[in-house]
Amino acid sequence: MAYHYHVLPLRYLIIAVDPRSRTSPTTLLNRWRDMGVYIEEWDDHDILKPEFVNNPIPDDANLQTKRDRHRIRQRNFYQKCLQRLKEQNRTWVTLIDTDEFLMYNHRGGDDYEEWEKHQIQLLQESTRFFDKIRIPLSQRPPTSAEEGEMIQYIERERKAGHTFFQRTCISCPRLQFGAKESTAKEQRRNVPNSILQDVDRLDTIRFRKHAPREDFVKNGLSKSILDVSRIDLFPKIQSLHRPIKTLCTTPWKDDWDSGLRINHYLGSWEAYSFRDDSRRGGERSFEGWAFKAQDAEETDDNIRPWISGFVERHGDETAKRLLQGAGLPKKDYKDNNDPTITTDGKNWTIMFLDEILSVNKTKGNDARVAFDNFVRDFHFNKNQSTEGLI
Repeated sequence: MAYHYHVLPLRYLIIAVDPRSRTSPTTLLNRWRDMGVYIEEWDDHDILKPEFVNNPIPDDANLQTKRDRHRIRQRNFYQKCLQRLKEQNRTWVTLIDTDEFLMYNHRGGDDYEEWEKHQIQLLQESTRFFDKIRIPLSQRPPTSAEEGEMIQYIERERKAGHTFFQRTCISCPRLQFGAKESTAKEQRRNVPNSILQDVDRLDTIRFRKHAPREDFVKNGLSKSILDVSRIDLFPKIQSLHRPIKTLCTTPWKDDWDSGLRINHYLGSWEAYSFRDDSRRGGERSFEGWAFKAQDAEETDDNIRPWISGFVERHGDETAKRLLQGAGLPKKDYKDNNDPTITTDGKNWTIMFLDEILSVNKTKGNDARVAFDNFVRDFHFNKNQSTEGLI
């Protein structure tokens, strides 16, 4: 909330609360209502047909049943959300999760020219990217410290004629940040003194290392932002990554010719397993977290300036109040020395473990092969793969 309020600027938000949620976000959201954000809180009655609302999924339902309802809820929410914001005469709408941050895909401010020279050099020196072209900008982009510049940046570059910004639906590549810790000095660099004690609660400051650009297996599919003012009809949403196929480009989005990106933060194991998930044991598991946690091939600090800009704009006391409770405190979350069992007794071991370990080779797409190979190495080498992560 704080990041997007400051950078975009976010001023209209719709949140759908999971029916299994044990708490309400209202108290936290009221802070931002007081700051001028118009917020709607929806439940399943606002999203789903009565036959779904009146037949909730039981806790002991199988994984596929839970997964299907989860995806139905997401797709319906996306469609109704876009329609609602169209009715409210809004323009740009981001369709991203709470662990994703819309970010400039260039280093802004005084570092822009030097950063671009470095990026272009990477293209020239790599045989893998010899056919790629770096997107040019009309002028130096802002940094995340500058308040409310994201929308102005998009509109400025659109008027300048760049193809990427002309689209009604802009597909933004994701960059997966793992859980490798930086040193305390690195984490605290350029962070205002009033926030230093909470630096390990803010993922955008704490985690700096990410998977390689262009590695679609690790970074995953792109996410979209749409200008609803230029859309007349909202068809049934079929893909969370490509919500309107006639408008949104392929979700395998090239990072080099993109003016925007999504920083996707895995977070600590405490945060990842803090709440239950309908996909637990499937695409959400301890092994799934550990696989992504190791992503640390490259380092990127382009997002970091936002916190100093936010504190400077609102002052120490207001900034601390708005950030109060953000993230999770470090705590003992293990049970019987087994990291897959959290303090609430939930088992996060992947359900298909025996199937994966029973063979030496996996057939399937690159993502499946890479994950299964990791799981075998992870378990046969006595969990050494998570050394330094948990």
